[in-house]
Amino acid sequence: MKVLLDVGISPRLGRELQQVLDGAAVESAITRNWRTLRNGELLHVAEQAGLTVLVTADKSLAAEQAPLAVAVVAVDDDRLRRLRNAIRRLQADVRSRRRCGRAAGGIMQETYYHANDLDRFGDVGKNRPELAEKFFAWYTAVFEDGALSAREKSLIALAVAHAVQCPYCIDAYSTDALEKGADLDQMTEAVHVASAIRGGASLVHGVQMRNHVDRVGM
Repeated sequence: MKVLLDVGISPRLGRELQQVLDGAAVESAITRNWRTLRNGELLHVAEQAGLTVLVTADKSLAAEQAPLAVAVVAVDDDRLRRLRNAIRRLQADVRSRRRCGRAAGGIMQETYYHANDLDRFGDVGKNRPELAEKFFAWYTAVFEDGALSAREKSLIALAVAHAVQCPYCIDAYSTDALEKGADLDQMTEAVHVASAIRGGASLVHGVQMRNHVDRVGM
């Protein structure tokens, strides 16, 4: 991830922000000499430079980001904690925008999955709403604190999301796990657990192969 601080955000935050974002590259529009660029121009130049997140105090910029692979974090001030939390919440969106990044020649690549569709999950209840209501009530209850904490359940969901390869679920539970206090090490371990089970499930079927070879005697 490469972060650009807009001219309204102090460049002094760059090093601190880099530390809390696990070494992500952080640059400033001021040091890049992009002070005079207008909003749309800044976004296009940032995208061409390979930057993926723009931190700005200008909320109107968020409306201009839609066609681009640069995600915009609009903040009320430049306090480090708020910037860090806002950027972390947007990391999933950044990954989605990278997958939809511009190909050589400036043509936008299409993907089957679109991050914005996650917000339309509730649309499945437009038909047979009584079934959707039962599902979402059950779904909500499953993720409440119980014998397992809500944070533990979120990490399990993140692991399962990778096992079933659901991009919507990966985005949703990456954000949810962070919001519930999990860190990137814990999330990474959860993904490794899912990968180990999935890999082991494939490998153990090698016994079936051996059994079949024994039967056919070839």
